[in-house]
Amino acid sequence: MRFQPQWCNESSLIFIWNNSGWGNLYLLAPECSGTEPVPLIGIPAEFGHPQWVFGMTSYALVGDDSVIARYIKDGALHLGMVNIQTRKITLIDVLQNDVAGIEAIVADGTCACMIASFHHRPPAVCRLEIASGDFSILQTSSDVSVAEETISVGVPVTFSSTRDEKCYGIYYAPANAQYCAGEDELPPMIVSAHGGPTAMADRGLKLKIQYWTSRGFAYFDVDYTGSFGYGTAYRKALDGYWGIRDAEDVIAAARGLAAQGKADKNRLLISGSSAGGYTVLSVLVNSDVFAAGAAYYGISDMAKLQETTHKFEHGYIDTLMGSTPDTRAEIFAARSPICDADKITSPVIFFQGADDRVVPRDQSKAMAENLDKNGVPVVYVEFAGEGHGFRKAQNIEAALENEYAFYAKILGLAITHDLPDLKILNFGGA
Repeated sequence: MRFQPQWCNESSLIFIWNNSGWGNLYLLAPECSGTEPVPLIGIPAEFGHPQWVFGMTSYALVGDDSVIARYIKDGALHLGMVNIQTRKITLIDVLQNDVAGIEAIVADGTCACMIASFHHRPPAVCRLEIASGDFSILQTSSDVSVAEETISVGVPVTFSSTRDEKCYGIYYAPANAQYCAGEDELPPMIVSAHGGPTAMADRGLKLKIQYWTSRGFAYFDVDYTGSFGYGTAYRKALDGYWGIRDAEDVIAAARGLAAQGKADKNRLLISGSSAGGYTVLSVLVNSDVFAAGAAYYGISDMAKLQETTHKFEHGYIDTLMGSTPDTRAEIFAARSPICDADKITSPVIFFQGADDRVVPRDQSKAMAENLDKNGVPVVYVEFAGEGHGFRKAQNIEAALENEYAFYAKILGLAITHDLPDLKILNFGGA
């Protein structure tokens, strides 16, 4: 993978390359020996971005001899200044307390501007004066204000997979200054499986996560095997094992955090959208560790996905499943939750956009109908006018409230405010 090539003068090119197994900065210049690029900096860190959207930048030239760059190391964001001549990096400390992510960065000789996400405030366009270190916010993306004492800040966590390999995630503890848990009470925990699946868990203030943590839930955003940000080997380790290793890691994360006293082992929940929804269903097919699950427009039928997926991802499915045109039928059937729906015993709520062309509603509806037929508590919620990923504020809010109402009924939680009167099929006559 090569990312963000940029000329630093008439004959020298800088770019990010994962030749070493990590996406580091490289220089191709006349003074380099031979015609091979040389690393500007070689550390076990990821300077690039997942290649899912356009317009992202990870570094910017500062004058003729320096580069300011953001990178992910051990799951956390860092910002540093790289000297092109000495090939040394100096950490910029001014951002470390609150900045959690940087999506784009530009610079001149005196300052750098960036789109940054924060732990305690909405994302913003910011300016860093390079000489003085002065940092200022130029424009926020939202005027939403949340009391700092109510915000749960994500903490990078490592855990061991069932294969005894190192895995990662971001843990958010419950946080609300107006309430406290009972003595020795462990919180319910939502384990979130991100989409992609080779993307990564979001960093910074996410109001959806704060919705849960402010209501007494712990929340764990899993960077399961295949996630970006932890080196090429980790990302490629999902190739051929999608639906297996991601599911194993989610289960291991839930069990591990419960064993550490960070969550109630009897009140573990799982949620995910798109590829994350596929992981949710794969987990529920293979384990009863979760009390309930929420699948947002989740893939349940790989053969149908192969038919409907867009051109950008057309060959991606075979890579992740380890399939070929000759072996697709067998492998897709073995890893499609719709083929093993009778193995799911945990309650599930499905959320679906009526106009979804990537994962059409037939997949979620078929799963819900199978669970209903098998007597499993189930809810199917469909939103008109929504596609693959909800866009309308009222539907995003409704989905969250319905998910909360679902968990509350399944777990028997005491709720102090109004929630939708959700009808759960096969559940206590509700």
